[in-house]
Amino acid sequence: ATIMFAAPVQDLRKAIERGSLGSLNPFPWVAMTGNCLGWCAYGYYKSDPFVLGGNLPAFVLSIWLNSGAAKLQFLQKWIQHKEQLQLQQQQITTTTTTTTTADLVTVPQERNLLIFLFLWAVVLVYVEWFPQLLLFTSDPSVIIGVLVNFNLVFFYGAPLEAIQRVVSSGKSDAIHLPTQIMTCTNTTFWALYGFAKHDPVIYIPNVMGLLLGIVQGLLRCIYPATQQQQQQQQQHTILNGEDEDDDDGNDGEEENIHAHSLLT
Repeated sequence: ATIMFAAPVQDLRKAIERGSLGSLNPFPWVAMTGNCLGWCAYGYYKSDPFVLGGNLPAFVLSIWLNSGAAKLQFLQKWIQHKEQLQLQQQQITTTTTTTTTADLVTVPQERNLLIFLFLWAVVLVYVEWFPQLLLFTSDPSVIIGVLVNFNLVFFYGAPLEAIQRVVSSGKSDAIHLPTQIMTCTNTTFWALYGFAKHDPVIYIPNVMGLLLGIVQGLLRCIYPATQQQQQQQQQHTILNGEDEDDDDGNDGEEENIHAHSLLT
């Protein structure tokens, strides 16, 4: 599980070096935080060290992923704000929406993360302090198990969106191959574990995740990826820490120089 959740680490590192998220969709990382937090709570109430130990490191990792995405979103907003100030000073009128300083207080990644954390905080306080008010059951793990599966709807929303983009565009660039491979491996083991424990809360969502992973794998075979995407995925597999190529390195340096010039 930890290896699967760590699959985007290299992509985020390269995005930070470039100074831009690019085509990365960071919303699944918000759902990852809520998902791991919910499974940690479920493992605690069920006294299951495997569920707890499999999701606690991923929960900490998801905080770093969300933090990195928020930094890049803030950087992009700040760059836009500085550019608009320069245009105003040069008395050039534009039709774009002006970024105010109030827009720089929070970015979408932070707002989404706070919403998920707040909702889970309310749930955990409710099931722990008011067990007599629980509906349909007196077992807190049942409530948490249902809600963590509801949280998975948002987590699985990213693969569904990727599948739609692949079918519409005819290219499999939206499918992140290392994540897809680790998702299939991870969900297979967790589904088997859920069947062994006779726990539908565990095996139902993981069977769904496995089916989505298989569909993405088939689409990856049917629809080709662009050469740039293939190079990125090969380097992600090697994990050698080197730049993709000289051109990408030069582009990243130019973007960083541009960003630093606007921030100074």
